[in-house]
Amino acid sequence: MEKKSKIKKDAEESSEKEKKLTNVEKRFYELEIAGIYRKIENIHARNKEVERQNKELERKLEIFKECRNDPLAHLNQEVKEKDKQVSDLEKKMSNLENSVKKETEEHQSMLIDYDEKFERTEKELYKEIDKLEKEFNSILDFRKQRKSLIEELETRNIEMRKKSEKLMNEVRQNELSFETKMHKEVRDKIYEMSTQFAKEFEINIPDSTQRLIRENVILKNAIHELTVRNDKVQIENEIINEEIEKTMQSDKVLIEEIKQLILTGQQQVATIENLYQQHKNLKKENTKEKANDEINKAQEKSIESQKKSHELQQKIKKLEEQIYVIKNDLQLENYDEKCIREDVERAFKIGKSLKLSVESALKCYRVKDDPDFREYQQKNIFFELLAIANELEECRERPSIETIPSISDLYAEKLEQFNLLHLTRDLKDSKDFVANVPILSTSSSNRVFSTPSIYSVVNSSKSFSVDEKCSNLMDPETATESLHYSSDSDSNLELENKPNFIQNLIQESDNFSEIISTSGSTNHSLNQKLSISNSQASDKFQENEEHKDGRSSESYKEM
Repeated sequence: MEKKSKIKKDAEESSEKEKKLTNVEKRFYELEIAGIYRKIENIHARNKEVERQNKELERKLEIFKECRNDPLAHLNQEVKEKDKQVSDLEKKMSNLENSVKKETEEHQSMLIDYDEKFERTEKELYKEIDKLEKEFNSILDFRKQRKSLIEELETRNIEMRKKSEKLMNEVRQNELSFETKMHKEVRDKIYEMSTQFAKEFEINIPDSTQRLIRENVILKNAIHELTVRNDKVQIENEIINEEIEKTMQSDKVLIEEIKQLILTGQQQVATIENLYQQHKNLKKENTKEKANDEINKAQEKSIESQKKSHELQQKIKKLEEQIYVIKNDLQLENYDEKCIREDVERAFKIGKSLKLSVESALKCYRVKDDPDFREYQQKNIFFELLAIANELEECRERPSIETIPSISDLYAEKLEQFNLLHLTRDLKDSKDFVANVPILSTSSSNRVFSTPSIYSVVNSSKSFSVDEKCSNLMDPETATESLHYSSDSDSNLELENKPNFIQNLIQESDNFSEIISTSGSTNHSLNQKLSISNSQASDKFQENEEHKDGRSSESYKEM
């Protein structure tokens, strides 16, 4: 039983381990599958890019083949495409100019509205300032009245003090004078009473009693006078105290009124100061902040307009770059045309010399002279033909591309400012195109023109080629076979090949001159179109610069 339980435990542990491994493996395989799917998606995307690149390369190969077969048609197509691009860019320029004009008009209308609002707010603030100034002036009048009242109160207080002092002095003087009078009167009466009493009682009353009686009477009289005086003084003191209390009460009332007036004046001054500060703050906020906000908005709008004008200038520069490249290509084409015309003139001269030599050969065959003289004449004709063929084979040197005159100093100056990467790319494309043209063969120093290839390009559809004729002329045996003469047959039938050769040369030269004239007319029309587009682009560039200068001057004036 123990063994069976151990076996079961081992089986359970092994099954748990297998489960754990299977979960890990599942996770690993899921990650691998996700990575494979990502790789497949990347490969699909790469495949799409490669297919797109293949399509572009096939299109370029077709264009290259067309270019090799018919370079003038390809050039005409490119010129048409570039004309379309120029017209599209001009439309975009016109749309951008219209949008810029609309935005400028909108901004101007916004500025006019802001100016009107600013003027309204200024008027309202000035009205509020006038009101506050009136209130302030009224408060100043109140202050003046308060000062006058305070001064009057002080003057009244001073007068009351002076009056009270005068009254006190008068009372004191009256008291003193009254006391002196009373003393005199009392003394006189006492003296009279004493004299009368002495007269009446000198006989009966002794001297000691008389003295006591006299003194008692004097004292009673003095006491009575003092009581009377005291009553009078008390009455006067009560009257004075009442007057003083009245004055004190009036002073207290005035002081309280003055305090209340001072408090109200301080409160009004504080309110006026607060209103004045609020007015200043409002004025600052309404003037400076709004002006700063409007200036910032105007600066932002001017920056946006400058960015747009900069973008327009960059687009104009790109257009000028394209026009410059087109003009450069046209200049190269004009130069190639000049080279072709020179070579055609050379071919005409060679054809004329061939014609003369053939005519002389015909004459020598027609005339029946000495055979030695005829052989000598034939040799001279063959030597002339060999010299002409050598001239045809010789490649006349042409001046290098560096010696070609530049277009205009304006585009030469603009080229220094342009982006070199775009220019080098465009120039590489143009150089590759020129190098792939079968007519021309460029070298590092000189641009050489090969004459046999011209005839093969111009007359590719025909079976006749100048190279073959020149090669026939180079070999004397083939030349003698072609110019073989049989005296037995008719002269017109014997020399049937010679006039055909001359006629073919003349026809080929005429065809070639017609092709050159057509190419010259097309190049002339292209030059005219490019000059017109260049003038339009320069005019638009000048208008944009003038508009930008005007906007900048207006923004500075507003600042």
